[in-house]
Amino acid sequence: MVAAVIASFLVSGWITRPLRHMAEIAGQIAAGDYAERVAYESDDDIGLFARAFNNMAGQLEKTEEVRRNSWAPYRTSCGPRSPPSRATCGPDGRGHPSRTGHL
Repeated sequence: MVAAVIASFLVSGWITRPLRHMAEIAGQIAAGDYAERVAYESDDDIGLFARAFNNMAGQLEKTEEVRRNSWAPYRTSCGPRSPPSRATCGPDGRGHPSRTGHL
């Protein structure tokens, strides 16, 4: 009985540790660090999931790079991450829509 409890404790740690690591990496990716990857190499189901996760992270990184580059011609001092518009730069293009009373 004691051996079964010890074995189940070890197996649960073996399963949850990589999943917790993936959750941490997912949080970093969600925060904008698209270069993060999961460091888990195995031929088991968790290894398969880790490879799929890393593939997804790579695709997100590429997509973000394309998005960032597609806005490059529109970058202004009033909004480096958005195209110039009345909403982001104001009607005069200076970045103060709230000062004019208009959006």
